[in-house]
Amino acid sequence: MLILWLVLCGGDFDTRLNEAFQENRQGNYQAVYQITSELVVEGPTHSDLNLLHGLACLSLGKVQESIQANIHASKQPSLRGVANYNLACAYALLGDGDKAVQHLKAALQAKTFFRAGIENDSDLASLMGRSDLPLVADEIIDLDLGDGDMLRARIMLPKQFDKSQAYPLLIGLGPGQGREAGQLWAVQNLWGTQASYRSWISVSPLAPEETWFSAKGQRLMKKLVSYLKKAYLVEHAKVHLVGCSNGGVAAMHLALSTPEHWASITLCPGAVRDDFDFDALKRVKADHVWLCVGGQDQVWWIEQANDLHRKLSAAGINTELKVFTEDSHVLASLVGGELIKKLERFR
Repeated sequence: MLILWLVLCGGDFDTRLNEAFQENRQGNYQAVYQITSELVVEGPTHSDLNLLHGLACLSLGKVQESIQANIHASKQPSLRGVANYNLACAYALLGDGDKAVQHLKAALQAKTFFRAGIENDSDLASLMGRSDLPLVADEIIDLDLGDGDMLRARIMLPKQFDKSQAYPLLIGLGPGQGREAGQLWAVQNLWGTQASYRSWISVSPLAPEETWFSAKGQRLMKKLVSYLKKAYLVEHAKVHLVGCSNGGVAAMHLALSTPEHWASITLCPGAVRDDFDFDALKRVKADHVWLCVGGQDQVWWIEQANDLHRKLSAAGINTELKVFTEDSHVLASLVGGELIKKLERFR
């Protein structure tokens, strides 16, 4: 199943929904199920709620209930890809391979979803070997960063890669907990594939078990950048850092702990943790900071984007805020190469 990364805030209904999301982050699916089951009575057609409820049901083996919730969620265009992916997982668990593949193909056709780790998802194990199953070709490699430090990452090179040529290099941090499902979604939707077509190098590291916020996570990021600069000719010797949702939170944190590396920092969307050191913002050396948020996203994300914009600008950092008025948390306006096209201006 696909990990859900939405953060939801607002009034009483949204506060309870946010509680469910927090429980989901901790893997407490029974608690998520209890909360969302109560909220479904109040908001039976609420798309974000149904997506979260469907995920909890799937995690608890309540497959039929998951199907009904994800059918409701799939009516929201920005959630159509994720909901269809979860429907594919549900039907695969029920042994209905034809419906599972049908929903996988529907997920691929959605603008906000593209080939999310199909061959690595245990829920889809019954589909392996089918000739009509759409699979992913790229792989994860283990990078030896020295001194016993290892980091798993996807590295995608330009289609006509020439080791003697300098290329812009992007490090992308995906949504959710930064593990495989979220990273692969971002690779296929936002940067990896499209970056390769546009002659960028893209690197998508999986978050270490200790998370990017730990001292080890910061050390690994510094060593990753050093490793990449030795392995490739990096344009202007600086890297473009992109973070999506929770990856955007991590990106802003890493911008403080590794301030000297970045040509640009893009959060799509992003935020900061409660312990973020705003007094240290002047350490950020990026030439450009680009903050993106959906106009239909939850209030908390929009407020975070506006607050960050004010504080970064006040610190003298070249910062731009872009509100995509028709998008929700998933920024459909940046899918399919649009993000890379916009990053070209920061080279």
